[in-house]
Amino acid sequence: MGKFLEEVRNGKSDRTILTRLKEQMKPEDYKDFLEALNDLTISAGAIQRALSKRGYVVSTSALTATRRLKK
Repeated sequence: MGKFLEEVRNGKSDRTILTRLKEQMKPEDYKDFLEALNDLTISAGAIQRALSKRGYVVSTSALTATRRLKK
């Protein structure tokens, strides 16, 4: 097995976006993030851009999938 595949298999793939962001963000910011995530009038792209400006790496598709799972 190559080094890349080994890293992927041994990575922290069990951590969800919500778990990772909760660990990284200030509680106040995380609360606002969850409110934005639950507000369907705010696009996943707008949330992703706001997170990106603050240095958090999350894809728009991951945010959309998280929204779908929360229903």
